[in-house]
Amino acid sequence: MKLPNTLSKLIDVDLEDEEIDLPNGIEKPNSLIKNAGPLKIEPKVWLANERLWGYFIFNKRRDIIMERSSRHLDNVLGPLIVAVGLMVGLIVNFIFGWRAIANQVSALSDDFYLNNPLHKDIHEFVFKLVGA
Repeated sequence: MKLPNTLSKLIDVDLEDEEIDLPNGIEKPNSLIKNAGPLKIEPKVWLANERLWGYFIFNKRRDIIMERSSRHLDNVLGPLIVAVGLMVGLIVNFIFGWRAIANQVSALSDDFYLNNPLHKDIHEFVFKLVGA
């Protein structure tokens, strides 16, 4: 699954391909330093990728490194799934919590609502909202 580049947090960063005015006497290099020597991926990088993101992500990042690509190693999908999961969990917890309170409200005396009329309106609104 390929995500659009517009989701990258580095979208506004200047690219290396842009023309830069060099001072007099300095020429643009033909090859970049990053492409100069042999490539070695350290074991700690391999183990960290294997442990944290799984085999697929490790291979994807390894390919990006081996190609000496300028693509970013950002993972947009993982944090999005975690955020949606947290939101769903919070909403479900909110609904079940208020339904449990709705079952206990019948035990509240009318004196409480006479002294706190705003609480009664708020309770009734939220109970209707969560279907209690």
